[in-house]
Amino acid sequence: IEIVMVPAGGLLIGRTIATLGTLTLATSLAARQGPIPMAGHQICVQIWLAVSLLTDALALSGQALLATNYSQANYQQARKVIYSVLKIGLATGFPLAVFLFIGFEALSGLFTTDAEVLQIAWSGTLFVAGSQPVNAVAFVLDGLYYGVSDYEYAAVSMVIYDQVYAIIVFGKLI
Repeated sequence: IEIVMVPAGGLLIGRTIATLGTLTLATSLAARQGPIPMAGHQICVQIWLAVSLLTDALALSGQALLATNYSQANYQQARKVIYSVLKIGLATGFPLAVFLFIGFEALSGLFTTDAEVLQIAWSGTLFVAGSQPVNAVAFVLDGLYYGVSDYEYAAVSMVIYDQVYAIIVFGKLI
């Protein structure tokens, strides 16, 4: 089997397309339910994305530290960076989950005062809050993979995830 080497930029574009594909599919499904479910979905997505991206700063720091140590063949220190950043990611994800669970109603109120939309948004609270520990680790792992220039794994894993998600969603539609 011949493996075609795709430049890092192409892999990152593929990963971004897969990520946007997943978000677009979810938004499409919400839109099919009508304007009120769509509005509630968008509130959940925006709050989830804003809070999830807080951990991206940690991922960027880990990426830089790992890349420095890895490029200097300081593998023992690189390993310490990996474990430290993953621990901090987990330690960050759980408080974010609690914060979202407690503060979701107030955050949702920043978007609308419509009671029906807020009720729909509130129904997504457990997912939005509960996914934060996983999101924190996932964002940190992305940064770490980028730190060792393993763009291929990051891209391929996201494309596979997107395909599995699409199969599950389309299976429910049929």
